[in-house]
Amino acid sequence: MKHGHACVRTRGLTREYKSWLAMRRRCTEPRNASYVRYGGRGIRVCERWENSFTAFLADVGEAPGWTYQIDRIDPEGHYEPGNVRWATPEENRRTKRNRRWIVWGGARRLLIEVCKEQGIHHGVVTERLRLGWSVREAVTTPNAGRHRSRDPILRALQACAHDRGKIWSVIAKRIKRGWTVSEAFHGRPRPPNPTGPDGRFLKARRLP
Repeated sequence: MKHGHACVRTRGLTREYKSWLAMRRRCTEPRNASYVRYGGRGIRVCERWENSFTAFLADVGEAPGWTYQIDRIDPEGHYEPGNVRWATPEENRRTKRNRRWIVWGGARRLLIEVCKEQGIHHGVVTERLRLGWSVREAVTTPNAGRHRSRDPILRALQACAHDRGKIWSVIAKRIKRGWTVSEAFHGRPRPPNPTGPDGRFLKARRLP
């Protein structure tokens, strides 16, 4: 090809050409493993890039390095000029749909970054927001502060869960089910696989 990024005879493909192919496949081929998260959600490749790698390369440019990936700046937007850049894997993960954005201090910020700054577990804040808490209340309220128990033992456990970054509601449910405190914090060990007299693992038999 004239752009020099693909050689059919040697199957040599550059990072840019591989990214262009993968981008089109996950948006247009239903059998592609990633289609459900892209084409299946309505994400499309713009007409300018759909059948022209040269146009894609002219708009996005060459990747700064081999590890770089194409990244949509707006996760809900399409693959089109102005919404695609080269990013490191870490930068790419930051814009995935499962990363929640909030308005904090008058700016649009990632929730996980705000949680780190405020010293509170991300999972705790996410659960609070799901329950209808305001963003500021969810982030600034200490982990054991809103539902603090009158029982001094439970209050000590709540404080311990907060210090260890554990979700207290999960710990409390485990204790209520009869788990020991150690099991509630660290989980129960998995039962060993059954073995026969010769020490070999037994295969599970199907029920008739």
